[in-house]
Amino acid sequence: MVALSWCFGFPYAPNEQIRADAWDVVSSFYAKHFPEIPHLIHSATPVGERFLRAKTRNELVRMAGGYDLIVLIDADTLIHPDGIRRMIDAASKQGMYLGKPFLKGVNLQLAHLRATAETMRWPHPKFNDPGAAWVIRPETWWATGGMDENFRSWGGEDEAFNYMLTALGGSIEYDVLPAVKAHHKTARWFRDPEWSDTWERSAVYRHI
Repeated sequence: MVALSWCFGFPYAPNEQIRADAWDVVSSFYAKHFPEIPHLIHSATPVGERFLRAKTRNELVRMAGGYDLIVLIDADTLIHPDGIRRMIDAASKQGMYLGKPFLKGVNLQLAHLRATAETMRWPHPKFNDPGAAWVIRPETWWATGGMDENFRSWGGEDEAFNYMLTALGGSIEYDVLPAVKAHHKTARWFRDPEWSDTWERSAVYRHI
C-alpha cells in the first residue's frame, strides 16, 4: 500500500499573548516529532480582529489540496504523536472518515504545557472537547460542506461539522489521550454578544 501524503494545518492568530507564547511550544513540539511533515499556518483575519475559526480552517483545507490528508490542530494545543499516527493510518484506509486523535481535553498553564511537551507525561482529561484536532481527507471535508462560516463567535463550528459528517454517513473515531491546551483565563463565550446566535445555530445542527 502506498503511503499517503499529509500535512499539518494550524489556524493561528496571535491576538492574545498566551496564544503567541503557546505557539512557540506547540510548533516546536510538532517539528520535533514530525520533522518531515509540512506546516501550513494561516489566519483568515488580521491580528487584533475577531478570529474567524471556521473560515480559517476552510482556507487551510483549500491550501492542503495537494495532499491526501490534513491534520488540523488548534495552534495552542498539543496532541500526542501516537494518536496522530493512529488516526493517519485509519484515515488512509477509509473514506468519509474523521479521526479525532484525542479523548476530551485539559487546560494547562504555559509552564505546564511546556513541561508536557518536554517530558511527554500526558495529564488526565478534564472536559469534553469536540474540537482541537481533525485528521481528514480534503475531499471528505468538502463532501461534508466544510465548516459553517456563519459561526462567528467562539465555539459551535466544530460540533456542527461533526453532526453533518455523521448525518451524511461518515464515521468519527476518537483516541485515548486528551488534547492538552494552553489555559485561557476567561471563558470567552460569556463575554461574546453573539454567543446566543451561536447556541441557536448549534441547536439546528443537533436536530439534523
